[in-house]
Amino acid sequence: MNAFEKVRWEQAYLEIPKRMTALQAQAEALLAKIAEASPGALARAAAYLTGVVAVKNVFTPLEGQDDMHKHMTVVVNALNGSNEGRFMQYLAKGFEAIRTREPDDLARWRMG
Repeated sequence: MNAFEKVRWEQAYLEIPKRMTALQAQAEALLAKIAEASPGALARAAAYLTGVVAVKNVFTPLEGQDDMHKHMTVVVNALNGSNEGRFMQYLAKGFEAIRTREPDDLARWRMG
């Protein structure tokens, strides 16, 4: 059962921000725990967790679900805002060959 089904519709606009703030804090704490325990798994976990929250945001202002849509979008954007740092390990490894290769004659000529 959805936790919001127990909340009266008159009180939903008060409960949604509280619960979405708690969801965001819980997600950030989980990612911090993963970063400490297994830094190599952080990028995958962050991508998965952000994706789950994004996919669960099936609410739309067109159906009168403005508050839920807005607050879930805030949670997704907050997670995405920190993901670049979480993905840096993959980025550094992926571009290592380009960063560390010796320049060839054409590259040296372009730099000159």
